[in-house]
Amino acid sequence: MDMNVGDFKNQYEPKHATPPKAIGVIGIGVMSGELVKNLIKSGYNVNIWSRNGQKCEFLHTNLGHNMFAGKLKTLLSARAVLKNSDIVFNCVSDHIVSKKIIRTNFGLNNASDTILQGKGFIEMTPIEPTASLEIKEMIEMKGGKYLEAQAQTNKLGGILILTGGNKSLFDTCNSCFEAIGYDALYYGEVGHATIINLIIQQLKAVCIAALSEGFAFAHECGIKEEDFLQIMESITDTQSKYLMDKANMIVKKSYTNVQQSLSNMHKQLTVASDVSREVVQPMFLASSLSEIMKSCQRTGYGNHDVSAIRQYYH
Repeated sequence: MDMNVGDFKNQYEPKHATPPKAIGVIGIGVMSGELVKNLIKSGYNVNIWSRNGQKCEFLHTNLGHNMFAGKLKTLLSARAVLKNSDIVFNCVSDHIVSKKIIRTNFGLNNASDTILQGKGFIEMTPIEPTASLEIKEMIEMKGGKYLEAQAQTNKLGGILILTGGNKSLFDTCNSCFEAIGYDALYYGEVGHATIINLIIQQLKAVCIAALSEGFAFAHECGIKEEDFLQIMESITDTQSKYLMDKANMIVKKSYTNVQQSLSNMHKQLTVASDVSREVVQPMFLASSLSEIMKSCQRTGYGNHDVSAIRQYYH
């Protein structure tokens, strides 16, 4: 499907569809935790489940029981979340886990199981196009609606959601996206949003690696990293909020303040490399950076912010 930016904007016009009564979130992490918090603040009831139950307990404690009394419920399974929710946001680690959860909990092998009938399933897991299409077929086979949704930080520090799939589900979810302060764009058929997400992830990885090499080079040449940061801040044509945030984290060595983990970005670069082989389009930088990030993870920085790639350049 050939579309231009104007088409995306036109298709994003809110349709004011009937908002969902209850939202489900499967998988609790940094991004999905914020998603839950903002949905509840906007008046939604939210059901959650995670393979790691401690993350659900931590979220309850972090949000405060009194403030969100009755609005947040931890359920015993992904199936229970689906049963008690109109729309489910799936935010697990990868497509393998996602497909396993769907096969195990959503009655795919039971012709009489109608738990997915009329439900909306939004895949927010970092995913590649083929896997997204497979999940779409699973959901639609049982009467559900499917939307892939990939999250990106925009230039103002907010979140931009890139989506593809069922248009009526996108319209219904406008109320959710607006409630949590996200912008959202609809890109048509399943697969397009995931490809765009992978390209953006590669661009970010290249920028962070170049930034880290620059700081290492400056340091070895006797230039203080703080001075180099000050120069960056004064040169407008090399500035972006994303790069400046990462530059400050590198100078302060505040890698435990995780905006995106190194392991998460490595996973997405690996997916990008896999897709590039399928379409026979070499991605030399993505492959090289994937190896660098693999080395960083071996030294214990996998759960740190991706800016910890600076530690590779001693």
